[in-house]
Amino acid sequence: MPVPRVAAPRLPRLPSPRHWPGVCAAAIAITMAALPVHAQSSAADGNPALPPPYPIAARSTQAQAPADVPIDPDNLSLATAELRARAANRDLWTARRRIQAAEADRLGAQALPNPNLSLSIDDYRPRNGVGSGPLRDKRLTTQIGIDQLIERGGKRTLRVRVADELLKASQLDYDDTLRGQTLLVRAAYYDLVLAQDTIELVAQQARLYDETRDAAQRRLKAGDIAATDASRIDVDRLRAQSDLQNAIQARTDAQVALAALLAVEPDAGRLRATDGWPGSDAPPLTAGLTGDPAALDALLVRRPDVLAARTRIDAAAANRELARSLRTRDIGVAGWFKRDGTGGDATPPYYSNAIGLSVSIPLLINNRYDGEIARAEADYGDAQDQLARTLGAARNEIAQAASSLRTARLRDERYRNEILPTATRNADAYEFAFRRGALEVTDLLDARRTLRATQLEALDARSDYAKALMAWMAAVQVQTTP
Repeated sequence: MPVPRVAAPRLPRLPSPRHWPGVCAAAIAITMAALPVHAQSSAADGNPALPPPYPIAARSTQAQAPADVPIDPDNLSLATAELRARAANRDLWTARRRIQAAEADRLGAQALPNPNLSLSIDDYRPRNGVGSGPLRDKRLTTQIGIDQLIERGGKRTLRVRVADELLKASQLDYDDTLRGQTLLVRAAYYDLVLAQDTIELVAQQARLYDETRDAAQRRLKAGDIAATDASRIDVDRLRAQSDLQNAIQARTDAQVALAALLAVEPDAGRLRATDGWPGSDAPPLTAGLTGDPAALDALLVRRPDVLAARTRIDAAAANRELARSLRTRDIGVAGWFKRDGTGGDATPPYYSNAIGLSVSIPLLINNRYDGEIARAEADYGDAQDQLARTLGAARNEIAQAASSLRTARLRDERYRNEILPTATRNADAYEFAFRRGALEVTDLLDARRTLRATQLEALDARSDYAKALMAWMAAVQVQTTP
């Protein structure tokens, strides 16, 4: 007698596989709500609340590419040169890239750990196969799960704080680079002014020697002077021409140096400075010149390099707290949905569905992060040492700049008001006497050499004062970016 077939009991229909992640996510949400510790644990751990997400569009002003500043190489003012340097100087572009990198680090620091999605199929028996029918009737055990790491101890807040401080430090580094590059541009500009004035002075002297030689040749033919005197004049004329060539080479060197700072190397030979020398008035910032310690300290705390060093101390302090927070155990939460098909071979066949949850906590047995904490402590001490070095270097720079400015200003005033006028009057007197025949050629040539040397020294004194003034202004410069 045939045995009647008995229908296998049917379980409720299994949800579609595309619904499985939602089921697991709901399970994890229920688990997280039941935990006594929040994911970020900001208030409970005594850390400030995490700031709002850092928008990509709100980038630093320094990191944005400035508008190009075209220049007229034949008519270059100092103000235009400084604007061009802000836009095109390569060292400033490097500083901008570092700001952009710090902004990217900030975006990465605020990110939460990604969840992991897992899918597994097991209990496959080659002898029996997987069976027929839809996926829910296969003789397989299928499991889909999702797990999430929950950071505790305010780690994300501290990471963002470290990234924020390093971003501020990179912005201050840009300010300090701008300060230094502006000083180099000003010094190179005044080197070009010096070379141009030297060429004009030496060319005027060369023309005077040409006129003197022509006059000496006429007097030689008339028998008024000896041939040796005419030869001395010709030798000094050749020296003046050699000095002119040296001055032209000095101008070329100044043009090349300035063009490199402005990134206009193809137009280096056309660069021509149109501004004159700065006035000899006292600079508006005189605190360092008076030697007042309180005023000097007020200048120091506003310098961008000092502010950057202080900011890095704050970053190191936050990183130290981040290292200590590694001892606060993070929690791993996982949830899964399991379909057990191993009963498909039974009579009658049966299948089962299950939902599982798990929580994992690391055991700090082998590693209590002593190395990371010690390294963070060392970095904090190094940041403090760097601030001390920066303060000492800044104090020395201001003191040296003040001393150089005082000396250069006195020297420039002495040459302009005393030495150069006296040498010019003496030379004029010798020229007048020579034209009247009351002076030997050798005396005239000595007077001209003295005047030329004095004029060149006066130009050097003027250049030294201009560059000393620029160095002083850079030494006490506060932040230069808006």
